[in-house]
Amino acid sequence: MLKMSKKVILAFTLSLFLVTCVEEHVLPNFGHMFITSDPAGATVLMNGENTGKVTPAKFDELLAGDYTFTLKLESFVDTTLSIKIDEGKEYSEDIFLRETNPKGKIVLNSDPEGAQIWLDGINTGKVTPATFSNLQRGDYSFTLKLNLYEDHNITVSLNQNATVERNTKLVIAGTAGRIFVTSNPSGAAISLDGNPTGLFTPDTIQPVSAGEHTLTFSLNSYRDTTITTNVTAGDLTQESVDLTFYEPRGSISLDSEPQGARIFMNGENTGLLTPNILTKLEAGEYVIKLQLDSFFDTTFTVTVLEDQRTNVPIIKLTEVPFIVILSSNPVEGGTTSGGGPKNHGENITVVATPNEGYNFVNWTENSNVVSTNASYSFTVDRNRSLVANFELKIYTITATSNPSGSSGIMGAGEYKHGETVILLTDGNPGYQFINWTENGNEVSTNTSYSFTADRDRDLVANYNEIGNLVVNSDPGGADIYLDVNFTGEQTPYTFENILTGQYILTLKLEDFADTSIVALVNRNETTDVGTIFMRDITPPVNVNLDYRDNSGQIIFSFSFNQDVYLDRVEIIKPDGGVLSQNYGGQLVLEGRVIDLPYPEKLVGTWQFNFIGRKAKGRQASFNIPKNLVVN
Repeated sequence: MLKMSKKVILAFTLSLFLVTCVEEHVLPNFGHMFITSDPAGATVLMNGENTGKVTPAKFDELLAGDYTFTLKLESFVDTTLSIKIDEGKEYSEDIFLRETNPKGKIVLNSDPEGAQIWLDGINTGKVTPATFSNLQRGDYSFTLKLNLYEDHNITVSLNQNATVERNTKLVIAGTAGRIFVTSNPSGAAISLDGNPTGLFTPDTIQPVSAGEHTLTFSLNSYRDTTITTNVTAGDLTQESVDLTFYEPRGSISLDSEPQGARIFMNGENTGLLTPNILTKLEAGEYVIKLQLDSFFDTTFTVTVLEDQRTNVPIIKLTEVPFIVILSSNPVEGGTTSGGGPKNHGENITVVATPNEGYNFVNWTENSNVVSTNASYSFTVDRNRSLVANFELKIYTITATSNPSGSSGIMGAGEYKHGETVILLTDGNPGYQFINWTENGNEVSTNTSYSFTADRDRDLVANYNEIGNLVVNSDPGGADIYLDVNFTGEQTPYTFENILTGQYILTLKLEDFADTSIVALVNRNETTDVGTIFMRDITPPVNVNLDYRDNSGQIIFSFSFNQDVYLDRVEIIKPDGGVLSQNYGGQLVLEGRVIDLPYPEKLVGTWQFNFIGRKAKGRQASFNIPKNLVVN
């Protein structure tokens, strides 16, 4: 029987255990990542750590999860990519790196120039020729647009720090046409629709929009000729004209001493300088003026004959000896007169006239004072530049209060002409503002008075002295009269802020005598006249008492001479019996008859006692005895 050693048995057992473990624990299925860049050679960092690899770079055996890859390359911006890796999948990324300091340049030219430049469908605002600088490497798509020309597309591939120049000849659009023009004789300047083309016959004008156009031909010694032509899109239109020799014609030959004088003809500047020839003139008279700085204008008349040149003798211009220039400081301060061209040795007077609100100060020359008189006279011996200096007038605004001490005032002082003045017055206790006056005339009723300074002004803030008056009466409700004028108020009442002084105070109340007293109101004080007792003037109560026989029944009747509140009537009969009729304070109007019946007629003296109070005045109580004899 074959025997195994312990080592062989142990090795066999371990091998069996490892096989079993591999079968029960499967290895993970890794993901893969391939990264390239433009340009290549960028260092790759994974999750912030340098992998030691440069693009193109491949990463195998990546566990599933989120990864961040960062590419770094000198002169390029760091670029970071975040990606999620799944098991068993392969990923690839191609990264375009941007320059940190791009210096690429593209130069675009076109024939003709002036084409609008669009980049990636957006108008750049530039026209050819144009340069685009500091560009990143990459591809750029341009479109050139020009009226009457086909749009032209340009694609430029720009390498790092490279300069690319593109020259483009634009193609005339199919919607435009051309005009070939000739003239007899040739060499005539061509204008299209009134605008010079810069071309001379024979030549081709292109491109031209379809439709009707005017062509004008100009050539020395020939009449300008204008024709109308129709241009068809995509076609060549041909036009030829015979120029007419200029008949009649004339000219003027001019020269001056010194030369270079501006030439005016019939009041209009010809744009020419002496010496020169004015051509293509109809026969007739022309007013010529020669103008040259530092010289007097020279004006004369020239007669032009048909088909002849008039040679004017050399015009000797007269030099202006000296110029006296005048100005105002400030400009709005005033005006000056007396300056201009002057002869040597001439005695002149310059005058400065200040505008409203300004004073003349002095005349200065080169900042030096030469006169303090508005009229400055001197002999001209050189060119002079004089400045008339003006200054704004200063006005004094004074303000006082009346009476003195009635108010504080703010805003008075000195003001320049045209400045806004605001005077404010704030009355002291016991004073009431009335108005602002100037020379006794009212100018404002507001405590704040604003105006524009245009002269010295002396203003007065006027105040009344005021106090309070307390009026009370017994009873209250009396009408209050001050100096016989009804105030509209009733007692008790306090008159606040009324003028100080002596008042006749009268109180009026129905059924009471008018009561007058003298009240004195002092400034900033409250006068209390106390409670004024009103005297009751209602008459004494009188009773009219009578009776009548009504079939053995006595009916007593009574009435009062005024309104009363009747409490009761006490009666003593002739036989000594006592009766009492209670009325409970009933209001009995004046003259109203009240019947008081008794069931039997008892002859003799009946004694009555009427008890109540007046309805008016102080409603005084009454107890009036009355006897009535019944027969």
